[in-house]
Amino acid sequence: ESELYYSLNPTAVQVWQMLPPVCTKEEQIVSRLSEANPEVNLGTIEADVRRLLEDLIRNGLAEVPQPA
Repeated sequence: ESELYYSLNPTAVQVWQMLPPVCTKEEQIVSRLSEANPEVNLGTIEADVRRLLEDLIRNGLAEVPQPA
């Protein structure tokens, strides 16, 4: 609708690929990223994932999964 393009860095692409149905909880995404990047502080991963998900939702590119 906005005719804007949204680009993702390589880590954000990994998060995008883990969105439901692959991972249904934010914690699952954080865990997978942490396992793949043990040199990165867990708090940093959590904050970055949360910020990205909030941005995707705010821009209408993702939705909060509804309980089944």
